[in-house]
Amino acid sequence: MSRAIEDVLRDAARVLDHLQTHGPATAIALGEALGLDRRRVYDHVRYLRAFFGPGVVRSRGGRFGVGPDAPVVLHLGPAERQVLAVTHALLARLGMPHEASLQRILTRLVGGSAEAREEQARLRTEAAAHLHLAEPVVYRAPTDEALITRLYELCTARPRRPVRFAYRSLGSPDQPHRRVWPLGLVFNHAWYLIGYDERKQPPVRTYALDRLSDLQPEAFGGKAALDAFDLSARMREAWRLIVAEGPPQRVVLRMPAELAASRKHPTQEVLAAGPDGLHVAYAVSDPHEMLGFILGHCHQVEVIEPAALRATAIARLQAGLALYTGGPTVRQ
Repeated sequence: MSRAIEDVLRDAARVLDHLQTHGPATAIALGEALGLDRRRVYDHVRYLRAFFGPGVVRSRGGRFGVGPDAPVVLHLGPAERQVLAVTHALLARLGMPHEASLQRILTRLVGGSAEAREEQARLRTEAAAHLHLAEPVVYRAPTDEALITRLYELCTARPRRPVRFAYRSLGSPDQPHRRVWPLGLVFNHAWYLIGYDERKQPPVRTYALDRLSDLQPEAFGGKAALDAFDLSARMREAWRLIVAEGPPQRVVLRMPAELAASRKHPTQEVLAAGPDGLHVAYAVSDPHEMLGFILGHCHQVEVIEPAALRATAIARLQAGLALYTGGPTVRQ
C-alpha cells in the first residue's frame, strides 16, 4: 500500500528544500541527510519533476541540483499537499493552469504581494474544505475529468444546491435517480462523492463516481445548514474512505518500529515497545477497512485487538495459504 500522502509530499518538499539550501548532492548523501532510502530519493526527484517540470531538479555527474527556475518551497500545509496530489489535468479543468496553480497554491515565493498571499489562503481553505485524498494520485488521471470538475464546482458553491444523478449500486442492474447535496470529493484509488441525501439514514453517503451518470444540477432547494459541513473532520475517522455510524473503534496492531515511523493515520499512537515490536493504536470508523494494510504487511503486522478484526485477518491469511498449498483452510 502507498505511504500516506502527507509523508510522500512532505519528503518531496524536504528533498527540494535541502538541494536549495545545501547545494547539489548525490542520492546517497540526500538519503543520509534526510533519513530516506536511496530509492525513495529517486522517487521524490521524479515526483518533483512531475509537479514543477523536468528542469526543476537536474542531474549532472551523479549529483542532483535545482534548476534556476525552481520554486522556493518554504512550507507545505495539509491542504497544499492535498491540492498538490490532484492531477495536472484536473487543475487545468478547474481553471487553474499548471504553473499558476503551483505558484499560487503550493509555494510561497519570497517577496510575494499581499494580494498573492490572500489568494493562497483562499485557495488553501477551499481545497481543505472540499478535497480529501487518501492515496497519492500523482500519476493517475481521473476517469472522467469533466464530471469531477463539475462536482468540485458544486461542492464549493454557496449556498449548496442539490443535484440529481443516476446511480448503479453494486450487484444491482437498476440505476435509480438520487437527489443529493454535494459536500466534497475523496480519492482512494478511485474518486468518490460525499453527499447528503435527506431520504437516507444516515443522510451523509458515499458515491463512487464510476457508477454515477446523468448528472443534472437543480436551480432550487438550497440548504444553507450544510455549508458548515467539515469534510476533514469527517474523514479523520476513516482509515481511507468508510465512515460508519457510531464513534470510532480502537484498533491495536503490533509492528516493527520502522513501519510505524511513517504516520498511517491522524490518530496513530504508540502504546508500548517490546522485543517483538511496537504496539500501535488507531481510532477508526470501520476497522475492517484496515485489512488491506494488515494483509499487505502480513509478515510484519499482527492484529492485537479488536477480536473480530483479528479473526477476519486470520481467516483471510489461512484462505490465501490454502490457495497456494492446495490444503484445507484451518480454523482457529
